[in-house]
Amino acid sequence: MKKTKTRSPWDGHQLHPVVLAIGRRVERRGFELQDRLAEESWHFRWTKPAFDEGEFFVEISPNKSPKGAVDFSTDLGIESWRYTETENALKTWECDQQSIIAAELVPFQFPLSLVRIALHWLMLNADPPVRRLTWSATLDTAERCADEFAEEFERYGLPFFDQVSTREKLIDLLRNIDAYPKKTAVPGPRSPEPSLCAALLLYCAGDVGAALRELDAGFQHDAARYKRTWANDRLACEAAIRVRQCKIDRYRQLFGSNRGI
Repeated sequence: MKKTKTRSPWDGHQLHPVVLAIGRRVERRGFELQDRLAEESWHFRWTKPAFDEGEFFVEISPNKSPKGAVDFSTDLGIESWRYTETENALKTWECDQQSIIAAELVPFQFPLSLVRIALHWLMLNADPPVRRLTWSATLDTAERCADEFAEEFERYGLPFFDQVSTREKLIDLLRNIDAYPKKTAVPGPRSPEPSLCAALLLYCAGDVGAALRELDAGFQHDAARYKRTWANDRLACEAAIRVRQCKIDRYRQLFGSNRGI
């Protein structure tokens, strides 16, 4: 593999053999490699259609290691351009003036995830648990590593996709994301805005009333959580509730107008 002048032969500009090997295996499951957001990006993503406009994704993130050796983690989930378009149209980032979202990242130019989960977390929570945090490969062990990855992806990753394979299943998970079975303290399924995502899915399905009720229930749940989290910091709690109320109001206005995105 040809080396670049200042980088290792795998990061940023060229694909490490393990990325190619994993790609061949997940592509057999109907996934396609997507273009990176930037040439120097180290995130490699494969997607395939889920339901509606959503897409299942598999994402690996190799680190930068010398001499062609890499460690990488893996995330799975569902992403949605409809969610991206909604966030951009409503400009919800304006609700939080202290947001860490960099100005150059908005409006968003990539599909936002509705839910994601680390493959190693699914393995840690399996019965029996499988202790793994990352996968490792050199230029010479790429095929063997990809075989191990493919076996674990099929055993532990594909069942998660089954759990969110329909709109109804995903909404149920988002509503109960804090109650997802956990055997470890490591975070499980993650969603940037569980209640907003669930409400948007309901709205896109044409159930405006259920979407509005989801917004109300989500706000009550979040407000109660903020009060627990910042029990000793009234100002921080009030600020968090204001941000949440602002976002809810923007979604409510969209749903109430019953206009599309």
